Amino acid sequence: MAIEGFIKAASEVAKEAAKEASKETARNIKSFDVRKKMDSPVPNADNLKGPDSKKEKINIDKRIEKLQSEYINKAELNPDLNKLDSQAKGNYAEMKVDRDLASKGYERISKESVTDLKTNTGPGIDGVFTNAETGKTLITETKFNKSELGNTLDGKQMSSNWIDKRLDAAVGKDAADKIRLNSILNPDSVESVLAKVDLNGNISYFKLDDAANIVGGITL
Repeated sequence: MAIEGFIKAASEVAKEAAKEASKETARNIKSFDVRKKMDSPVPNADNLKGPDSKKEKINIDKRIEKLQSEYINKAELNPDLNKLDSQAKGNYAEMKVDRDLASKGYERISKESVTDLKTNTGPGIDGVFTNAETGKTLITETKFNKSELGNTLDGKQMSSNWIDKRLDAAVGKDAADKIRLNSILNPDSVESVLAKVDLNGNISYFKLDDAANIVGGITL
């Protein structure tokens, strides 16, 4: 009887352990599914595929344009843009440049677009744009009012080394390698540009050399 009781008890313990293992597996699967959804990138030109990809991209671009225009207008309701907080100033300036370059025939190919006044998009290249008509690629950094390019461990912001360290993250390795090759074969087709947005929302563009020094103003 003692042996039978031991076997029965062991069997019950094994059943409980199996139940817990099953529950843990279910939790892990659910957790994985949630993480997978969270890690899924926002659709952009790089990951849209299939016959409807062009239509989908147009819809995404329209949503971005709508959001940016709304927040630009919201910021400009303030009689003094300089009273915005630092994050809002930077985001406002980036959105102004996005919309201005779009109006000039440039398409943003970098992965992240600023679409509000609060979100911090983190360090990196502000924007990479291409113009299908001219074949030109612009790598841009946007500054509001008197803000200047900073110095980093990779050199001055927007210097050739600084850009190279961040280009893959901005557009993906394949597109980044094409830009690097074009900059060698046709240097005039790739430009590093500083965009400055003043207190009235006016934008000035400046061409930068490899050391991120201003060469001169440019008209796009």
